[in-house]
Amino acid sequence: MDNDLQLNRIPATDHPSLKAWNAADELMADYSSTKEHSIGIYNDAFGYLSCRLAGANASIITDLKSQATAIQTNAESSQIDIKPEQFFLLKDTLPKSLEIAYLKIPKSIGLFETYLQHIHANTDVNGKVICGFMTKYFNKNWLALAGKYFEIVEQSKAKKKARLIILSGKKEITPSNNIEKFKYEHLNLEQHKGVFSAGKVDIATQYLLQNLEVPYQHNNVLDLACGNGIIGKWILDKTKVDVMHFLDDSHLALASAQLNVKDSNPQFHHNYELNDFEENSLDWVVTNPPFHFENTIDISIPINLCRAAKRCLKPGGVLTIVANSNVGYEAFLKRHFTNFEIQISNHQFKIYKCIK
Repeated sequence: MDNDLQLNRIPATDHPSLKAWNAADELMADYSSTKEHSIGIYNDAFGYLSCRLAGANASIITDLKSQATAIQTNAESSQIDIKPEQFFLLKDTLPKSLEIAYLKIPKSIGLFETYLQHIHANTDVNGKVICGFMTKYFNKNWLALAGKYFEIVEQSKAKKKARLIILSGKKEITPSNNIEKFKYEHLNLEQHKGVFSAGKVDIATQYLLQNLEVPYQHNNVLDLACGNGIIGKWILDKTKVDVMHFLDDSHLALASAQLNVKDSNPQFHHNYELNDFEENSLDWVVTNPPFHFENTIDISIPINLCRAAKRCLKPGGVLTIVANSNVGYEAFLKRHFTNFEIQISNHQFKIYKCIK
């Protein structure tokens, strides 16, 4: 059946070696049984598992908007019927308890626990959880974490450098708080476990905030790939803005931003692209863009975000980016923006100011 699947990565990549699935996805799909009638699929990045198990009418639980879009798009390309009502977010209670859940283990240990919490809350007492991963990414902390929620934690033999962790014996536990609280400068911040930079502000964002220059026109502003919303919150605290937008691919990130920004009539967008915004509508876009997708580096993601930001900026509008010094954005930015400069830099980061 694999040869019949038409799977592409979404967001699209220019990296020729990156595929839409790996051996861990194959190993989970091969484990599947026709005996279970209530199936949940978690963190299925591009739809391989959802397409392979399409006949089971599984519940598909996602955090990323791009993930849901990829599953739907790739199912349609492969002429597989997956209905919109099969999709759920991590805030949702599933309509029926799961007999078996499939989870592609994410890079973030916090996100792994968030998935386990949702699985535990929505799995039958006799349910089983099949966790897939590539052996080179194995983290021994996964086993201890899984043991908080399930009595039996077993590992399969490796196949094609992939392995399974199989969980059963659901424990009776009191649901724990999934919110991390911390402070940065004068700001009190909260975020859901699994959101980027757990329990702290990452150093690239710190560098941006300490060197942030507010352009003359800043009425309509977008915090792009906003995470917990600290950049937009910082801007709102420093200057007057008519409308502050927050956009992120992760629903957990956006929910975190909503915890932190409750005034100034903010607008929140769960999306991985900027199709919510009209051309020439924004004065200022500020971003610390992601260039990782799980364990892979892919600068196609930030490049596409910058291209979309240019479309949405008004003539003379400003795109402000903080980036690692060794990430190669400069050639693209010089080609596509009327005025481009490195506002400030150190040995680790650069802040780019790009004017449309």
